[in-house]
Amino acid sequence: MALDSSAGFGLSVQPLYPDDKSPPEAIVVGMYYPIGTLPTFDDKFQQDIESKSKEDLGSKYSVSANYVKRPTFEGVELIISKIGQ
Repeated sequence: MALDSSAGFGLSVQPLYPDDKSPPEAIVVGMYYPIGTLPTFDDKFQQDIESKSKEDLGSKYSVSANYVKRPTFEGVELIISKIGQ
C-alpha cells in the first residue's frame, strides 16, 4: 500500500493466494481518496469502471468493482481474476 498524505490519495495492490504454492487466484487493486472527492458510486459508475477495466485487461479476466468507505477515506477496489482458472 502506498499513501500520499499531502495529496490525500492512496493505492493498494493485494494478491489473493489459495495456498502457499499456487499463483494468485485474484488481485485486489484499491484506489482511495479523501471523503467527498470520489464521484457518486452508483450502478452506472460501477458498470463504467468494470467495463473500462475489462476492455483494458481483455476477455480472459473478470473484474468486479466495489465501493469502500472508512472514517477518513473512501474508494474503489477492483477484484481482478482470470476466467477459467
